[in-house]
Amino acid sequence: MKSVSLSDNIRLSAFTFGTTKIGTANDEASSFRLFDRYYAGGGRSIDTARIYGAFNRENRSLSEETVGKWVESRGVRNEVTLITKGCHAFAEEMKNGTPEEIRAGVPKRTRVNAPCIAEDIEHSLRTLRTDRIDHWMLHRDNASVPVSELLDMLEHQLEKGNILSYGASNWTTARLDEAAAYAKAHGYHGFLSSQINYCLAKPNDAMITMDATEYLGSHNVAWYQKSKLPVLAWSVLASGYLTTMASGHPEKCSDFARDTFKTETTDRRIEAVLKLCRESGRKPLDYFLASVLQGPVPGIVLATATKEDHVDELIKSAEAVIPQEEIDRLYQI
Repeated sequence: MKSVSLSDNIRLSAFTFGTTKIGTANDEASSFRLFDRYYAGGGRSIDTARIYGAFNRENRSLSEETVGKWVESRGVRNEVTLITKGCHAFAEEMKNGTPEEIRAGVPKRTRVNAPCIAEDIEHSLRTLRTDRIDHWMLHRDNASVPVSELLDMLEHQLEKGNILSYGASNWTTARLDEAAAYAKAHGYHGFLSSQINYCLAKPNDAMITMDATEYLGSHNVAWYQKSKLPVLAWSVLASGYLTTMASGHPEKCSDFARDTFKTETTDRRIEAVLKLCRESGRKPLDYFLASVLQGPVPGIVLATATKEDHVDELIKSAEAVIPQEEIDRLYQI
């Protein structure tokens, strides 16, 4: 499988296995089969998070725990790049405010701070059953916290060997600029990636903002093209909206996906993809993944699967090469 280099010692598969449903929708045994199929197909990077599979302080992340057990049981620690994220609010913090208030720092414990970085890294090391995390990411941001506090702690964790690199998830480009400037001034490694929502669908701006997340769009695409900061794209299938609509089964689309991604532009792009599929014989999934891998900002696909044949389909589509002019035309809609 094709891969992308974040640094001399950190490489990510073009299709990196996302684990939001691992340990919950998929139990340990079925999760192991999914990972085995992914590894056999050449996949070598897995993305998880402190809160995946558990949304309270007391419980370990079932996702991280399952990933760690699989890596340990298969003896592939040196072959698999582990990505995990931390500093996301738990349920008890989330209820203290709206997503906008969380970003603004209203909740009493937003968890985007130096102590929580240290806490979550130590927790993830134990849960993943490893002595280092290849790529650790801040799952959210809090603009009221100086980047100096966060980067100082991240560099400290890197120097200790607990993490080998670090990145940011759902950060604005303005905050990424702040972090880059501080890292350069202090000789730090700095963020090696940015994880944001990125797919062929054009989301409902109001819904994305309410979720306190960032997405690739007209407001920031030029910044990413200029900065060359690698993008890890989550929700590449628009929470299932792209695939359910393309397959002719809108009744299978969740209310969340419809509310977030149903726009005139999205639906027109889906129709264009279906037309291209009729002309080329390719599958819609080929175009949906290529819209990230070959998009206006070439990105890394983060995708999850709950069945083994879905893993095979994702691997095959991630290897498909679509004429660049076709992808470019889709984004012109």
